Amino acid sequence: MGFWGMSSAGKQAQGNMTNLGNWNFQQYKDALDRMNNAGINADAVAGSQKDYWTGRMGNGFGTPGGIRSIGEDISPGTDAAIYNRQQILNDKAGRIDPFAEQIQGEINSGAGTLMDRNNQVSGDIIGNTNSVYDSARDQNNIVGKANMDSIESLNPASEATQARVGRSFAPALAATAGRLRRSGVDPNSVQASSVIGNVEAQRARAMDDAAASGTAGYVAAKNSERDKSLSNDTALATQSLGLVNNERVRSLGTANSIDSNRTAQTIANDQDRFNALNQNSNDQAGEQLTALGLKNDQFDRGAQFQTQDQASRDAAAGQVGQIGRDWRQAQFGYGDQARGFGGDANQQYGQVYQNEAANAGWGAKMLGGIAGAALGGGFGTSLGKVFAKK
Repeated sequence: MGFWGMSSAGKQAQGNMTNLGNWNFQQYKDALDRMNNAGINADAVAGSQKDYWTGRMGNGFGTPGGIRSIGEDISPGTDAAIYNRQQILNDKAGRIDPFAEQIQGEINSGAGTLMDRNNQVSGDIIGNTNSVYDSARDQNNIVGKANMDSIESLNPASEATQARVGRSFAPALAATAGRLRRSGVDPNSVQASSVIGNVEAQRARAMDDAAASGTAGYVAAKNSERDKSLSNDTALATQSLGLVNNERVRSLGTANSIDSNRTAQTIANDQDRFNALNQNSNDQAGEQLTALGLKNDQFDRGAQFQTQDQASRDAAAGQVGQIGRDWRQAQFGYGDQARGFGGDANQQYGQVYQNEAANAGWGAKMLGGIAGAALGGGFGTSLGKVFAKK
């Protein structure tokens, strides 16, 4: 063996061992790079996971306003539907009082028309009754006056009766005057006046006797006619007053009936208005509960979406976390590979060094020292990184 040591075959074997050590050393460095890259990726994922879950911890599930806004986006027609339903009830409520007032106006108008008609009919009946009474009374007065005129013609003290009695003495006066003239006495002389005066006196006594004998019958007839006329007039007045009073009673009863019906209809109309207002109040309360239910449903949909969205995000974050764990596991795996390759390279470089040390002179030992320095500078430093990362 010369200064440089081995034979050609030994050198070949030694070269192969060196190449294997170099290959393992290269694999060690590649594995170390992969380990470092995996660590970087794992750290990046860990940072994003930390940021995500820190944000989740700070933000929580979400604010009610935010959840409500999400629900409004999901059910955009809810508020409009609530508003329209409320407007319908408000419109109904606004029509209750005007409608009830319209009905009350029709009730009052109908009652007023009936009352006016009743008053008109009653006035016509009373007017007709009074007119018939006045006509009958006038007729009774006419008949009574005619009868009184007939009775008056029989008055013994009337001029006609006195004249009739006086005329009955005319033949006696004429006969006396004729006798006086035949006796040669002037009928106008003083002697004739005494004779004629006796006849005149007889005529006057006859007229007085006639007046005295017919007066009682005349007065009785006149009083009887007056009583009959007054009785007829009283009967007509009593009958007319009875008819008028009956009509007034009937008219008052009709008016009371009209008022009673109007009162009953007014009470019924007020009750209908009260029932309508009460029903609308109940509908308003029910609508508020319905609107609250719709808003709650809308909020629940927002909460469900928020839950599903966060669950989806959490699931994705879990997948990303798993990727980070996979990177971290890969980092450890690559570190183990680097350790294995480095150990193999170290063993193979050590074997080469031993072979060189045993079979070579100072030149081979010098090369072995260089190789050991290389191993100490590269392999040791890289393994330090592995253990530091782990």
